[in-house]
Amino acid sequence: MQLSTDSLLNFRHLIFTSLILMASPSFAYLTLHDTGEILPQGHYSLGAEPQIVTSGNTGLNLGVFIDAPLNDAAQARISMGAGVTDFWVSAAVKYIPFPDVDNQPAIGFRGALSYGRDENLNMFSISLTPLVSKKTQIRHGELIPYVGLPITHTSHKEKSFVSSQFAIGSEFTSYELKDYVFGGEVAFNLNQSFSYISAYIKFPFEASQGYKR
Repeated sequence: MQLSTDSLLNFRHLIFTSLILMASPSFAYLTLHDTGEILPQGHYSLGAEPQIVTSGNTGLNLGVFIDAPLNDAAQARISMGAGVTDFWVSAAVKYIPFPDVDNQPAIGFRGALSYGRDENLNMFSISLTPLVSKKTQIRHGELIPYVGLPITHTSHKEKSFVSSQFAIGSEFTSYELKDYVFGGEVAFNLNQSFSYISAYIKFPFEASQGYKR
């Protein structure tokens, strides 16, 4: 398949963006990276999120995740990763009672339980995120902008606290690269949290066919 110059430029830009995530090293794994879309039954999605931490203990994190539908309105995600943050694992469920239909955006929320270890610090987090997204067709593919308000309770041996952020991002699927879904996200610290820029990539597949690129 011959790719257009615009598609190649978009691809390069998204890969470059994935290499400039900026966040606290202890909490770099606490990203949203999700829309209000629910996968059809029998469909799944593998994802990867490279993270370059540029403050504190600088270095590289690599996270992976898998998405699976629970029903027409709910979807689960399991994620884990390691790197400069020693290890983390997370389980999340999003529930979208109001799907993206006509002029109505997808509206719902996402809950997550997370555990992370950074040096001698064991961190446990529970979060709830109101989530809104809306699909739109553009010249080269489909764009799904989304916004979320993660509210997170985190505990470790030194203290417990509640933090909040405002996250805004978008997923993009090119008409010429339909086996890939690219995403980018920016979050702003509202209370006892952190701000970051991040990106990710997903590989959708059907269970009956297995993963194929």
